[in-house]
Amino acid sequence: MTDKKKPIQRVQSGPVTGAIWENQTKEGEAFFSATFERSYKDGEEFKNSSSYGPNDLAHLTACSVKATLAIDALIAERGKGSR
Repeated sequence: MTDKKKPIQRVQSGPVTGAIWENQTKEGEAFFSATFERSYKDGEEFKNSSSYGPNDLAHLTACSVKATLAIDALIAERGKGSR
């Protein structure tokens, strides 16, 4: 069984969710990144996509701003690292 890495934080706006990830450089310095996905319902089943229609773009923008603020807060809290 492998341990699947989990995001350190999540942000959301409407159907768009952002996951914030912490990684390390070869030198051991922390850095952060974000990934985004959109949830939608296909019949009775919920699915995820990394494709965004015109109505999703405002949510993607808002989610991106929230992720940026969250990463900035993590950097400030830890006192070092980079985006």
